[in-house]
Amino acid sequence: MAVPDCLHADAAFGPQVSPSCRSFDFTRTFEESIFAIAPSTIFIASAALRACGIALERPIVRRGWLYPVKLVRVPSPIVHND
Repeated sequence: MAVPDCLHADAAFGPQVSPSCRSFDFTRTFEESIFAIAPSTIFIASAALRACGIALERPIVRRGWLYPVKLVRVPSPIVHND
């Protein structure tokens, strides 16, 4: 009778599965929400705030006359004929 309870134990949101199923383990829903979704959300929000802060700052280095040449040249790959 404990087997059906253990099959549905991971669907519940809670930090611990019933001790009759496993000695100590987090439920799958709890693991996915706390250990995966929450850190990703915090990282994305902090990265967005940092990007906005950087975009609003004044540039430190001025652009020289070679800037357009570098802008075109850098992304293009170097081809080697071996």
